[in-house]
Amino acid sequence: SWKGGAIAEEQRRRSTTLDQWKTLFNQPNIDFITLQYGDCSEELRAAGERFGVQIQHWQDVDPLTDVDTFAAQIAALDVVITIDNSTLHFAGALGIPTLGLVPFPSSSAWRWFKEGEATPWYPSLRLLRRRYPAGWDSIFEQAAAHVAKLRGP
Repeated sequence: SWKGGAIAEEQRRRSTTLDQWKTLFNQPNIDFITLQYGDCSEELRAAGERFGVQIQHWQDVDPLTDVDTFAAQIAALDVVITIDNSTLHFAGALGIPTLGLVPFPSSSAWRWFKEGEATPWYPSLRLLRRRYPAGWDSIFEQAAAHVAKLRGP
């Protein structure tokens, strides 16, 4: 899940673009499934063309109205990578290994504290924190390294 937020300023700070996920898309032998809510078909099509990756999107699942199916979808995954939105909380609550991409500055610092990768709320969540306002590159490099370790040799 790469975007979210009802308030424009917050959405701009914490959302990413699929272009920024290119480091992850270049990982071999990984199937990508979007948990993004809303119509994102054009973004998925464009990312597929640019990166040669197919991102599975179950259009019949609406995470905003069908919570049970959304939770089942998350529970079936090996790892979830998401910005700080409801997807992160679902995955964390379900105990799924999750990489949470936290913006700088984080308006939810009270929830994730000011530093560290761990959180007492969700033991399966690893926070990857953006340290400065511009750029997500180092965060996606960390995420790709983590996924490579999970995948193994």
